[in-house]
Amino acid sequence: MPFTKDSERIKSSIDLSLKSIHFDIQNNMEIEFVENALVGKRPLPVGKNSPFMVVGQTPTVYDMNEFFDKNNKESTEKIENLCTALGLNKQDLYLTYAIKYPLNSDVVEPFFKDGKRHAKTFLFPEIVAVQPDIIFVMGTWTQKLFEKLFHFTFKNEMQKVVLNLKIKGKNLEYETYLYPIGNQKSYDDIEDIIKEIKVNWRFVHLHVHNNLSFKDGVGTPCKEIQRVQRLSRGHRNNLVSDCLYAFYQSNWHNFCIS
Repeated sequence: MPFTKDSERIKSSIDLSLKSIHFDIQNNMEIEFVENALVGKRPLPVGKNSPFMVVGQTPTVYDMNEFFDKNNKESTEKIENLCTALGLNKQDLYLTYAIKYPLNSDVVEPFFKDGKRHAKTFLFPEIVAVQPDIIFVMGTWTQKLFEKLFHFTFKNEMQKVVLNLKIKGKNLEYETYLYPIGNQKSYDDIEDIIKEIKVNWRFVHLHVHNNLSFKDGVGTPCKEIQRVQRLSRGHRNNLVSDCLYAFYQSNWHNFCIS
């Protein structure tokens, strides 16, 4: 799913990565300071750049190192049902929360004002960095928060929505699918779209040249790798066919490692 043309230009000027976002989640001193949000001991989102993002409400005190575990049975089952129905692995998902720290045991639900604050500080940058094709929104509270943030109403189906995201004082528009996760056992209604997303995500280009392939290609290996990273959200493979000039392949290796 693309940014609008103006937003794509603005995004390219913003220095943003999951590593920097996770560092901010772990070290931010402006969020509410509670016993379960100590600096250096906060749970972090799980996963890398992916077309599939899952947003839960808030971590529990039991899963400081895992997104969902055996102690959070209901959420675990929902994730397992989602993966099984759509032919995904848990590793295919980027798993995060609206609220970034576990609530105290006497708190049933967080305030929406806290949810908005956390979303604008952390979730908005996550969406820009991950660039998901579809965001699965888990739980009634989280779905209500999304409705308040993005001014729309969830239906019991997939919806294409333009998200207005303010990052570092700059407004970005990002179009994606939103899908509410409730108690459904079947995802037949979105199966075709998921298949299309997976094909595009796992596509491997089998014929690529660059300026090391004399007379056949332009652009440096570094530029090509950067383009693949920018366009593919987790794409890991590319086949180089530089006319068998194996002498230069060490350049590709070094660029990929760096």
